[in-house]
Amino acid sequence: MSLKEYTRIDTKQRFMDRISGNVYPRIISMATANPPRRYTQLEVIDLFGTKSPKIRKLFKKSHIKGRYLYLPEPGPDGTIHNETNHELLSKHLMGSIKLGTEVTRKCLSHLNMEVSEIDHIICVTSTGLLLPGISAHLVKHLKLRNDIQRTDIVGMGCSAGVPSLRCATESASAGGPGKKVLLLCIEISSSAYVNYETIQAAVVNSLFGDGATALLLETQEAPSNTKGPQVIGFESRILVEHMDMLRYDLFENEENKISLILSKELPYIIGNNIENVLYGLLDKYGLKKRDITHWVVHAGGRKVLESIKYNLGLSNHDIRHTMIVHSEYGNMSSGSVFFSLERLKNEEIAKKGDLGVLISMGPGLAIESGLLLW
Repeated sequence: MSLKEYTRIDTKQRFMDRISGNVYPRIISMATANPPRRYTQLEVIDLFGTKSPKIRKLFKKSHIKGRYLYLPEPGPDGTIHNETNHELLSKHLMGSIKLGTEVTRKCLSHLNMEVSEIDHIICVTSTGLLLPGISAHLVKHLKLRNDIQRTDIVGMGCSAGVPSLRCATESASAGGPGKKVLLLCIEISSSAYVNYETIQAAVVNSLFGDGATALLLETQEAPSNTKGPQVIGFESRILVEHMDMLRYDLFENEENKISLILSKELPYIIGNNIENVLYGLLDKYGLKKRDITHWVVHAGGRKVLESIKYNLGLSNHDIRHTMIVHSEYGNMSSGSVFFSLERLKNEEIAKKGDLGVLISMGPGLAIESGLLLW
């Protein structure tokens, strides 16, 4: 084939030719889980006993309809008490074990697989600190093999979903065909709630929800009938000059509780830098935006979604799953992007050869992207 003839081939076909013969890890199963109780925004604000008109307005005008949360039982006056640090950390441990156990069993049940078949477990969280980490507790409660490989990823916040998938992909690739890697994102966001009458606390309390996701990855030597996508590659940007726009702070309240700081400028900074990340990913594989069929974006908040949609030229249909996850679950930090991916999976519209892009963003300030192939 001459160079002139080759340049006429569309970019997607050229990409498929380029990766032909390569073996990439595949997401062979996935699942999600939430606490049993779902709260509307009005229920949450009434439980906090908030009287401030500004804060009540903040909750009422939210695009989030409800969230699944671990909240204490209300007292005689119908409100919940201000949880101590010990209670918040205990809730994080309890919720992580419950949701981690549930979502793992659900994920494996799709393939009638036993927990003994898992070779590596990767646990992600940013909503509480445990030592030992969540992975050790789940080895005990799920009765995983005592020679299983364990990795705990802490402190990457909302952006962690995509880079943790990269870690799972690298592990599955290094282990060779048949190695099964379980990736768990477990976020008990209510463990970072502080019941203070401030706008900063109210924004956090109105936005984040509790949830967990599980993805099982495997590198398969022979062509597989598994419908899950192959994970092709990643592209990241960290904007350290904007690091303070999204962070935990232990000194913003009198009780030294974890307090999440969110800057009003965050949506604009992400919007202004999102193209650089996306086109960095596409250029790496010689692709164009038109080659992407499916878009899976972290549900980071309405303004963030609008900024991403505008700057990437996406439609409401492109980010439909993310908009629904945001409305029905709120921001579940690292796992949100996989809640959207599960909705895409359940639609059963992804065809062989379709390409999809994952996007997450979070503290650092980090913007992460990944390329999937069905």
